[in-house]
Amino acid sequence: MGGVSCVLISIFICPVWAGQDLHSLLASNFDTLSHFLQEFGEEYFEATDDGDVKEVEKKRKNLQRYKSVLNSKSNEEALANFAKWEPRHGQFRFRHPWKQYLAVAALLRQCAYWIDALNSYITSDFQIPMDIKKKLEEPLAKMSSESRKSMKEVSISSKKMRKSSSYDIHVLNSQSACKDLTTLLKTGILNDVEPLQMIALMTTVSLLIDIVNLTEKNAESVHELASAARFENKKKSTVSDFVSTGRSVPIKSQDDHVVTILCDDDISNTVDQSRVESSVDSCHHVAIKIDDEDDSVHTSCVSYRAAQHS
Repeated sequence: MGGVSCVLISIFICPVWAGQDLHSLLASNFDTLSHFLQEFGEEYFEATDDGDVKEVEKKRKNLQRYKSVLNSKSNEEALANFAKWEPRHGQFRFRHPWKQYLAVAALLRQCAYWIDALNSYITSDFQIPMDIKKKLEEPLAKMSSESRKSMKEVSISSKKMRKSSSYDIHVLNSQSACKDLTTLLKTGILNDVEPLQMIALMTTVSLLIDIVNLTEKNAESVHELASAARFENKKKSTVSDFVSTGRSVPIKSQDDHVVTILCDDDISNTVDQSRVESSVDSCHHVAIKIDDEDDSVHTSCVSYRAAQHS
């Protein structure tokens, strides 16, 4: 009688679904890796004070959080096997694509292995002088930051089970940063660097490029999962919604023109991701005119208060 009561309570009153646990674990792993990339940007390009031992240990401990992703394979496979036998519940339908969850998890784990290698260079006794790191700080920091944002967006959309293309923008930004890095290296900016320092620096650069590429693959695999699992489509916002909140919005016209309106804090986060993009600094209302003859975009900025008084 007691056993039957436990089963009934577990199914109908306080159910614990393996599928929900697997879904939450995957979203959490994306968030964990994004946290490392944030810490990497702060740790790698900032001089640490050896005297503050507690602060150094705290930062290094935070960087170790990614290791939980390395050891998650057995747990993910067990949850996927249990989830196959579960009835339909919540947004998890019959024949939910649990195998696709494992495919995404495998790519994420691969990314974690590259992050593990990258972390070994951060904590190594042999450190590259800060003045040399600073030469490549801008593109490397952007690669790390945009990859972090992409993974964070994937984590958020996965938790809500909504389709989203916002993380694709950050993938494009990270790839653009890779091109900027290539251009910078061709200028001979590292010609005066010693061989051992050059090896360590180029290894770090190579690992970070691999992480950027894996971030793109992860985004593609999540798109496939979202389609197979029938995630909800993200509600489309109008231009007025984004203008009122000061956020950025890509607008696609019938003629395949794409325009991005940016306000205030979003100005620094734009990248040329499509045929046409326009950003306007510190404005509230933007008038846009697209000239089909020469594919040019004309914009004008009008103050919100001035528009009210007029």
